[in-house]
Amino acid sequence: METGSNALPETGPVIGIDLGLTHFAVLSDGRKIASPRFLRRAEKKLRRAQQVLSRRQDGSMNRAKARIKVVPGAKGLSRSIRSVLA
Repeated sequence: METGSNALPETGPVIGIDLGLTHFAVLSDGRKIASPRFLRRAEKKLRRAQQVLSRRQDGSMNRAKARIKVVPGAKGLSRSIRSVLA
């Protein structure tokens, strides 16, 4: 069995990201990204909808209606987080 030493291509600079409470993110080069307030509202709304969903009985029509309220909120929140990071 032969093992060749294949050199890996050079990569760009490495960046570290620290997610925090006072700032949304702090990058390794010292740049700080402010915490967007609209995310807090969306998180509260999503948390409340998930609590309502968890209290519904499995298989009931009210659970199906509660699930319909949760899914768009979760998708929207994840998309808005991605757009802030991009």
